[in-house]
Amino acid sequence: MVATIKPAQDQQPDVEPTTSNRAGHAIEVIVNGGLLYVVHHLLEWGWPNFLTEEFERLLPLLTFSFIVSIVVNAVYLVNTDVVTKSIGNLLTSSIAFAVCIRTLQIFPFDFSEYATDWSTLVRVILVASLVGIVAAIVATFARLAAGLLLR
Repeated sequence: MVATIKPAQDQQPDVEPTTSNRAGHAIEVIVNGGLLYVVHHLLEWGWPNFLTEEFERLLPLLTFSFIVSIVVNAVYLVNTDVVTKSIGNLLTSSIAFAVCIRTLQIFPFDFSEYATDWSTLVRVILVASLVGIVAAIVATFARLAAGLLLR
């Protein structure tokens, strides 16, 4: 008996987007658009109160991140083949990595008004996020390679 290896459903090169996938991507476009609006008004609203004026320095990269995410999810509305999704995920993950690095560099937070200084915890969360993003990038490169080989 000869065993055959079939790619998982989500790794087939030419998978049509389903209605639920399209709905999810459409929701992501809407949510990212809303978040883009929110991050541009946080300082004006004075919320959260631990956010400093240094946050302005992070806004260009955050804006870029949200816009790329909106565009990538709009593409996913019509094309979800493994290569397209892998490239989109690599792009968004790479930008997320840059956002985390820049957030650590700028660190636009001031927790001095709180009984507990949350700075260390926030830095640990950001570093843990970087580790997760790197793992996601490695896994996505593997998925991309597999997708290209299956074509």
